Amino acid sequence: MQGVIAPSTLAEHATCSRDTTTSNGVSGCDTVATFRHPYPTMTTFKNIVLYTDTDGFARFREEDIALPGGTPKALLSELFPSAGFQVRHSPPGVSSDFHCTTTAQWLVVLSGEMEIGLRDGTARIFKAGDHFFSNDVLPEGATFDPAVHGHRSRIVGDLPLTTLFIRTVD
Repeated sequence: MQGVIAPSTLAEHATCSRDTTTSNGVSGCDTVATFRHPYPTMTTFKNIVLYTDTDGFARFREEDIALPGGTPKALLSELFPSAGFQVRHSPPGVSSDFHCTTTAQWLVVLSGEMEIGLRDGTARIFKAGDHFFSNDVLPEGATFDPAVHGHRSRIVGDLPLTTLFIRTVD
């Protein structure tokens, strides 16, 4: 049925229907009821990737990252190696010309909003808590062509932008 979550995907939680704390402070519970939250179990993490396509143009695609590890309360992906991180803070109104990413890196928006625009007119807005994997590097042996390569970015709104860059290992 559309819009109905299968029981096996519902998160179970227990709740006390009647508190039986005694006069000497020992807490207890008369009956325990089990209920299920209507939240599906997430087995993959949706990742947005900014990449350079075979024609040299930057594009977005979505990929799933599997969450095979951890426990039912905290699913984990594999551990990805990194080469360090940087935090950037930019005031409102900042924007960039088209450019390529120099090193593949994760970008996480910590506060504020930013827009990433592509040559074909596609643009996505990323808000606090959003992320993407930036890998639109200049193809090997290519010279930057401002009519083809890269992406642009701009801060959206009146708030500063704070981002976290996590570099990948080559």
